[in-house]
Amino acid sequence: MPTVANKIATAITAAPGSGKTTQVALMLLLGKYYGKKLTREELYRAIAESPYDEVAITSQTKPAILNAAKFISSRLGTPVGDVVGYECGTEKCFGKQTKIKFVTEGFEALRQIHSKK
Repeated sequence: MPTVANKIATAITAAPGSGKTTQVALMLLLGKYYGKKLTREELYRAIAESPYDEVAITSQTKPAILNAAKFISSRLGTPVGDVVGYECGTEKCFGKQTKIKFVTEGFEALRQIHSKK
C-alpha cells in the first residue's frame, strides 16, 4: 500500500461487494498483520505500528456506517467506539483510541470545509 501511505486522502473505487468498506480499512490499519488471528495484545501492537493516525471511510447512509462499524468491530473482537467508531450528524461513537472511523459523506464534506478555515 505504498501509494496510499504517501497520500493524505485516497479515493478507492471498485465493484459492490469487493471489500472497499470492510477490508481496505483493515488492510491499512493492520498492514502485515492483516488476515492473521491476533490476540488483543497483538492487535494493539499492530495498531501501534500502523503509519496511519486514522482511517476514515465514508458511506452515503447512517445504517451503512453503523453496520460497517459493527461488522469490523466484531472481526477485531472490540466494542464499537474502541478501535472502530463512527460519526453521523450529532450521533457519534468513538474515542481517543479510535483508528477506523466511519462517517457519512455529507459529514466528511463539512469536516473538510471547516478544517480549511
